[in-house]
Amino acid sequence: MSPRKYRVLGAMLAAALLWSTAGVTTKVLLRVIPPYMLAYIRFAIAGIIMLPLLMRSRIPNIRHLALHIIPVSLLGSGNILFFYLGIERTTVHAASMIYTAQTLIVAVLAYILIRERISRRKLIGVLTGFAGVAVITLIPALQKGASVSGDLTGNICIIAATVCWSLYTIGSRQLLTKYDYSARTLTAVSILTSAAVFGIATAIRADHFPWVTVLRPANAVLLLHLAVMLTVVTYLLYQWAIKHSSAVTASLVQYLQPVASIALAIVFLGERLSWGFVLGSLLVFAGLYLTSGLTPADLRLRRG
Repeated sequence: MSPRKYRVLGAMLAAALLWSTAGVTTKVLLRVIPPYMLAYIRFAIAGIIMLPLLMRSRIPNIRHLALHIIPVSLLGSGNILFFYLGIERTTVHAASMIYTAQTLIVAVLAYILIRERISRRKLIGVLTGFAGVAVITLIPALQKGASVSGDLTGNICIIAATVCWSLYTIGSRQLLTKYDYSARTLTAVSILTSAAVFGIATAIRADHFPWVTVLRPANAVLLLHLAVMLTVVTYLLYQWAIKHSSAVTASLVQYLQPVASIALAIVFLGERLSWGFVLGSLLVFAGLYLTSGLTPADLRLRRG
């Protein structure tokens, strides 16, 4: 593979590793901060960080901002919104399995909407990676007798979140290639849009919240981690990977997250290394290898 492909894989691995800590971080903070307010604080802090970077980038004109970039950014906000609504009702295993379908959804929609070709090799890689995630996610649940079906309403919300993030990925690919915007421009607008959306949602709900809670050292550190590492850094890495590979390849981050999450649990929590995790991880990395072996034809966008 070329040096650029290695950099793309490195960006995807880094994003997956960081996003794998999101579950624990969010769960701890949700004990003391209401969901929409937590999302608002997260994106408001991230927006403050990204604003100077946006000012030094090529700022889109108002018309293009309103007609193209903000609608795509709202899809990213929709992902967070529907995820919060769904995860309160369904099981973690059900949500994880639904989210892993993102790459398959992206592969289909990217071909329909922006004519992004998917070769046989890439398709085999996507399906191989999906099989690996299924092994990692389902085997532990089935062995423990845990529910993997979840709640219908919650699952529908998670499906909506997955579709939103898939369309966000495809829309970002179109903006990054067709209009040649930088990763930091799209990241900044996406984050600022989400801050506005969740600010409005928080104001409408009018949740009572003791702000002194945010100032507690442990909560403040987790909030900074959530805003900086899990929002600013991951969004930048994800957008960069989309720009320099393809929508389908970048969406494979979703396959890497279960691998990273369980690997961290094995290292830091002393969990056992299971055969299911080893087999699933091998399938995931085999899928990544097959999918990342891109050719110019794989990355060419055919204009319809």
